[in-house]
Amino acid sequence: MTRSLPYIAMLALLAILAWWLLRPDASPVTVTESATEEQPDQFMENIRMRHMDENGHLLFELQARHMAHFPDDGRATLDDIVLDYYAPDTPPWLIEAREGVIPAGRRYVHLAGDVRVEMRMTGDEPLTLLQTPALDVDLQSRQATSDSGVILSRAHTELRSQRMQADLDTGMIRLEQNVRGRHEPPARVQ
Repeated sequence: MTRSLPYIAMLALLAILAWWLLRPDASPVTVTESATEEQPDQFMENIRMRHMDENGHLLFELQARHMAHFPDDGRATLDDIVLDYYAPDTPPWLIEAREGVIPAGRRYVHLAGDVRVEMRMTGDEPLTLLQTPALDVDLQSRQATSDSGVILSRAHTELRSQRMQADLDTGMIRLEQNVRGRHEPPARVQ
């Protein structure tokens, strides 16, 4: 009988465990998969990228405080961006934004967060300033577009529109949809 005592104890333990798992008021056990947050595979700090045309002339220079590359879709995210765009026959453009995304194809840059675009004039010409919440810059076609509302300022004139297209090579800016403007003449000197 003493030899069978450990077997009886083991059977009793298994019976209690089976009862506990199969009791009618037991809540079902659910297994959930934890969603894995996508992680970048590369980081860069204080980056500076330059892109030249086929003749070796500088087309644009991109600077950012931080860049992260994500392998799942190939995009790169940027923080604190400065994009200098150089066109052959126009003054350079200075574009600044808090953040941006370069998709896998690297054809364009989507900028967001207090986007400022300045056309640096030469001589005595006034500065042209464009402000928008978001801007897409197509680096191949050399076009910039925004559907997020735009304010264009130059000297004593301010124009607002819902949409904007800019040709970075020619300097032509086209405002579209619900365009409004205001011009204040400069103060007279007596």
